[in-house]
Amino acid sequence: MLRTHPPLPLLLLIALLLTAVGCVSTTPNDGDDGSGDDANQEEVDPDPTAPLAALSDDDCPDLSAPGISTFSSSGIDRKVAVLFPDDAPSDMPVLFYFHGLTNVGSNPVESMEASLQAEAEARDIVIVVPESREIEMPIVGPMLTWGILDDAEPDLVLYDDLRTCIATELNVDLKRFSLWGHSGGGLWTSVVLMDRSDTLAAASEFSGGADFEIPMIGGPYVPYRTPARQTPVLLVSGGTSDVWPQGLGIVNFESTTDTLQDQLVEDGHYVVRCRHDQGHYNFPNDAWTFSLAWSLDHRFGVESPIGDDDILSWCEVAGTD
Repeated sequence: MLRTHPPLPLLLLIALLLTAVGCVSTTPNDGDDGSGDDANQEEVDPDPTAPLAALSDDDCPDLSAPGISTFSSSGIDRKVAVLFPDDAPSDMPVLFYFHGLTNVGSNPVESMEASLQAEAEARDIVIVVPESREIEMPIVGPMLTWGILDDAEPDLVLYDDLRTCIATELNVDLKRFSLWGHSGGGLWTSVVLMDRSDTLAAASEFSGGADFEIPMIGGPYVPYRTPARQTPVLLVSGGTSDVWPQGLGIVNFESTTDTLQDQLVEDGHYVVRCRHDQGHYNFPNDAWTFSLAWSLDHRFGVESPIGDDDILSWCEVAGTD
């Protein structure tokens, strides 16, 4: 059977057209050597915080409005206040506030709710105030305190649970989570700092520290361990009368804070140290204000913006990263 073929000039024209079509790119190149598709991909964070942990139990606390609620963490019913502005902005920083050793039934969360809600409103910040567990303390009996003498794991899991719930249910910035603690809460801040530094932008301790012993009981408790990440730390202590309990001085918080400071500085952390002479239960008002600024001004993985000219006159930079 006779086959017919297009004329040679027509074949050449078709080939040229096909070649031209094959060279057309549907994605702008912009001189990036063929990597234009990357423009449509989500930007990868080169320095991510730790991933959110799976909840230890079923449900988060009620975060539909600021206030106090109860939820289960590690099978233990825990009370927590999550405080934030009614007209909450986006990308809020988060401050965990850890109360000190206190009597069972003293309601430390309720006692702080109003004043810390006012701070949350004024500073557009989320403030998280969990209640510690009832633990049998040597010498003094059952008290509300954190896992500084016994197993720390339930309270670390509580922190993980709350971090997950707050990050998933509120509009917050995961790179602006910080800690604040006083006395037993300051010692607990040391534990969280050492075990969860991959979640933290900064920490503030008032009469906290590390490595203390209780005569005839044991120790050292809150033994120092190098945090995995560099974290700026504000340390505040109250002088020779910064002891617990008053009159006995079983724990000397000036000394425990010195110990923590020395070891953080040795590990290259940026530390600001403030010393006052008001003892264990009081501290200057400007220290509280400065500690809130410390929490707000830091960001995970970023060098501290607070230098010698920015700190209180009675504080000093003790170490740098």
